[in-house]
Amino acid sequence: GQFDVINAIGVIFHIVCDESWKQAISNLGSLLSDHQSVLIVGGDFGDETIERGVMRKTRSLSEWDTLLNSLNLQRTGLNRYDWWGGADAGLLTDNLLFISRPFAGNQN
Repeated sequence: GQFDVINAIGVIFHIVCDESWKQAISNLGSLLSDHQSVLIVGGDFGDETIERGVMRKTRSLSEWDTLLNSLNLQRTGLNRYDWWGGADAGLLTDNLLFISRPFAGNQN
């Protein structure tokens, strides 16, 4: 089936193998419906890719953009939160990357 919303918050950074990560995003992207759908990924999207110990790897925003472009997907948003400040204040404690398919055609 196809979905309008796919939530992958707090899981993708556990895929440390680059090929497995690419395949996972490809698989999730293929499940997005054609119109106004979104894949929401939670994690850390900084300037560099960082190995963070056993079973944790955060990839740079530019690495994400390169992958998304190769899969005919696009980054449509990025919300950043102060993790420590958010945790202390009881607010959201994750960065959220919003991904969708490019919309081809007129919405009229």
